[in-house]
Amino acid sequence: MKIQLRSEKGVEVLEVEGPVADFEAQILRVGVTRLLRNGKNRIILDLSKMLHQASRLPDFFLTELLALDRMARDLAGRIALAGVPPLLHERLAHLSKPPLIDAYTDLAEAILSFLPPVAVTQRVELREGSVTPQDLQALRDEIKMLHGLVHKWVIHRRATTEPTADRIKIHSLEKQIADLVAQSKALPKSQV
Repeated sequence: MKIQLRSEKGVEVLEVEGPVADFEAQILRVGVTRLLRNGKNRIILDLSKMLHQASRLPDFFLTELLALDRMARDLAGRIALAGVPPLLHERLAHLSKPPLIDAYTDLAEAILSFLPPVAVTQRVELREGSVTPQDLQALRDEIKMLHGLVHKWVIHRRATTEPTADRIKIHSLEKQIADLVAQSKALPKSQV
């Protein structure tokens, strides 16, 4: 296994390549622990270069990832997986209900999950009346992104065993989308 570290938008990205041996889970633990000690608690493990090997990650490696994620969450952070193929999504879903570690199909989606919503800053600008065309486009892009995430999330979670928690999350996301749509409609036509 080969690991490369880079920082992207304030998130540490560990790019994993090659097969995983028993001892390499411990190497990963040491590396992630070092990142956490240095205050870097927002970590993505990018599996996209593992190709078909990502679907066959050993159980001991997944167990180690769950332990590392718990450690990161204790420090107000988390670990997410990117480049996760469908078979690994299924394995993670069966490992625990609900899945304990966030898994995304691509790196961009994983990075977005760590970033604060654009709408928070946009709402302030809307109240002040200083909305630019770029602000409007950012709002539209966020609406599309949230719509896509809600859709993916609903489809992925239909088989969950905890419908109450899911309904709360869906309601929260739908409310965010409705707020953004209402804000964009409330803008003067001259700014659209």
